[in-house]
Amino acid sequence: MTEHTPRIGTDEKLFVNEATLDYFKLQLESQVRERLFKWIGIPLGGGGLLAIIFAVWFWIPDKVQEFIDSSEVVQEQLEASVESYLNDPERGGALVETYLSSEAGKEALRKGLQTMVTTYFVGEDGQRFVEEQVRAVTGQYFEQDQGRAIITSAVQEQFQSPEVRQIVETAVNEALRPASANLSSHIRANQHRLVAELTPIAVAGIAKESMDKLYRFLQSREAEELRQTGKALGLTLTASGPIHYARFAIQEYVEVLQQELNLQRVVILNPQGDFLAAVRPAPFLSGLDDELVELLNTRDFRDSRQALVALLEARFGAHSLSSLSNTLTIREALIDGPWVNWKQINERVAVVDAGKFVGLTGRDRLIATLLEADI
Repeated sequence: MTEHTPRIGTDEKLFVNEATLDYFKLQLESQVRERLFKWIGIPLGGGGLLAIIFAVWFWIPDKVQEFIDSSEVVQEQLEASVESYLNDPERGGALVETYLSSEAGKEALRKGLQTMVTTYFVGEDGQRFVEEQVRAVTGQYFEQDQGRAIITSAVQEQFQSPEVRQIVETAVNEALRPASANLSSHIRANQHRLVAELTPIAVAGIAKESMDKLYRFLQSREAEELRQTGKALGLTLTASGPIHYARFAIQEYVEVLQQELNLQRVVILNPQGDFLAAVRPAPFLSGLDDELVELLNTRDFRDSRQALVALLEARFGAHSLSSLSNTLTIREALIDGPWVNWKQINERVAVVDAGKFVGLTGRDRLIATLLEADI
């Protein structure tokens, strides 16, 4: 019987024997040799020596370089090799150290660092870093005794110079010029700046009439305007006048007006309508009693005046009875005004025009007006 050779499977699940494979192998080798000769041998042989030189010096290196540049694997291998070489203290490390120790290496390092430092500090990051460091170091230095001493010495030295003294003197004179001129100005001439006027509201005497009048007023157009503008009010009580006051009516007026509107003072007048006292609502309610109401209702003011004034001063303080005439100059009001003997230096006092109450002013207003140039 004929001996059969073993069959070999292909990818398509077909089968060939070894003889067929040997045949194919010979055919492939023949074709490779033919193609190498055709595409490389013939051009090189035909080109002669010039073709060989071109291939060796230009074409082959260029192809190799192109392959190296385009291959990520080659690039990674090169980087790994360089890193390994430089990290080896006996090879790359020794080479770098030797170079940097030489004059040429030192010069190259100096130029390189100079360029890097210059580039960094010219940029925004470098400038920001320098500013922060200078600010921190300067602040720390001048917080120390030595730094503070330098500043103190420099300031004292500057103020000793004639130039700085002249500058200070000129500035002070300029600042005081309007104040000097305004000192002689009268309160009346600047009443719109100096005096906070109060809208007067009077208390009716008879109980039922008094309450009806109050609530009719609160529903009036005038009261609505006062609510919208927030204008200050002054509730007036006339001593020994034609109206007989009821204590609860006075109390009702003060409490309601303080709640509904901007009541600033309870103003007490003599029978001729001249100013006697101006009291804040809260202290007035605390001091309101039958004795005070009885003095207000006394028919002959000559009999009750002294007792009423003494009672008002005792209960509400001397400043509640003090007043400034609007004929005074600002200088006179500041020097001779009632604030000199008060603990309540910022308390408002009454301003009167020929004895009639016109509003309130304060020491702070008078001083502020001195610095205004156009009064």
